[in-house]
Amino acid sequence: MDWYGIGTLLRAVTERAGIGAALLVIFALLLLGGLAWCGKHLLTLADRWLELQERERAALLAELSTTRAQVHEFLTNHLAHLQAHDNEMAKTMAGILVAQAETLDQMKRHREEQGDGLRRIDERHDAMSQQLSKIEGGMNI
Repeated sequence: MDWYGIGTLLRAVTERAGIGAALLVIFALLLLGGLAWCGKHLLTLADRWLELQERERAALLAELSTTRAQVHEFLTNHLAHLQAHDNEMAKTMAGILVAQAETLDQMKRHREEQGDGLRRIDERHDAMSQQLSKIEGGMNI
């Protein structure tokens, strides 16, 4: 049986260098085969390790995507809540401004009424003073 010319090689080595050299060639071939087998299994382990790394990476990316979605939802809800709060505050402030404007209008009307009342009092006072002056002036004549 001749595996890839190994039998021919071993006969030639045995004839030239003897049985010890042939055994050394067999040992070297077995060592080379063992190294090839180990290399193959190391490559298989490396492939499995890369697949595991890729699965971990995919899982982390999925988790990151989920976290981003949750943060986006939280911020959206929080911002909507803040917007609603701001709208309520704006309505309240608008109501306060309207009430202040009404109060200012009432105060202006009240001051105008007070001013009119004081003007009438002054006019009456002046009229009475003039009448009093006429009466006093009429008595002195």
